[in-house]
Amino acid sequence: MNRVAAHISEDISRAKAHEFFSRLGWVANDLHRDYGEDMMVSVFRDGFATPTHFFVQLKATQDINRLYRAKRNGFAVSLDCGLVTKWLSSSVATMLLLYDQENDLFYWDYVQYVMRTGAPKSQKTVSVTIKRDRLLTSDSASEMAGYAEHRLQGYQRVVRAGEELRRILFEDYGIASDLDLDSEIIRLPCGRFDPESSGDSQLYFFGEFCDLIDKVNPDGKWPVSDDYFGQLLRNSVLMSLEFAKGVALTLPDPITGKLTVFESDEAFHDRMRRNGEIPVRNTIRIIEARRIAL
Repeated sequence: MNRVAAHISEDISRAKAHEFFSRLGWVANDLHRDYGEDMMVSVFRDGFATPTHFFVQLKATQDINRLYRAKRNGFAVSLDCGLVTKWLSSSVATMLLLYDQENDLFYWDYVQYVMRTGAPKSQKTVSVTIKRDRLLTSDSASEMAGYAEHRLQGYQRVVRAGEELRRILFEDYGIASDLDLDSEIIRLPCGRFDPESSGDSQLYFFGEFCDLIDKVNPDGKWPVSDDYFGQLLRNSVLMSLEFAKGVALTLPDPITGKLTVFESDEAFHDRMRRNGEIPVRNTIRIIEARRIAL
């Protein structure tokens, strides 16, 4: 494709992308070409703005068959390795859109997922494959929004974890630290922290697990009718046990409610299967201190 034709295809793809997002009620703003991204899309729900947004990298072709790779059952698209590295470190999701001008179709994928193993350091560009079944539709737009929201939430969890770690270091170990996420700087006093010779550890909970515990009824059980809430709580306990693999964790027995030492998430899961509920009265007492001894 010559340069003039390429520019025409790019302009058409940009206009078509604007049209698509506009029909969803979302707002797509063009970005300067030198920035690497072509658009910033803001997601709206029921006419109201949400915190969810994502970048769009547009590609266009007048001959989609030229990009098709049968072995991969998809279309090969070249991306700048420097941009990929930047996107992988960003809290904002990036969506790759390929416009098929002849058939007036978009194919798409989530860059941070398809490039999750990183960009080659020895290359200027990298080829990625957009699968043939990844057509852009209103359903896939909802999937886009989900990816973008999940990535932003992941960044927010990192922020909360940093602040929680700073608090723990000061309150439990007397270590004053500063965390500046904007400058990406952590300041710690010189010296060493010497763990106890016993090798014992502590788990500190923050975020969703603690939020779930706060919603439990005063009698120590979650609302029976709220299966979704119960599943979240069960999953959080199991993830804690998975994280604590190789050590014993004291938790209420899923059947008797008595504090019991479980050595693996599998052991706890086996007990939980028998009635599907976790008596959480004692869990609340443990979690209220925001830590569990191992």
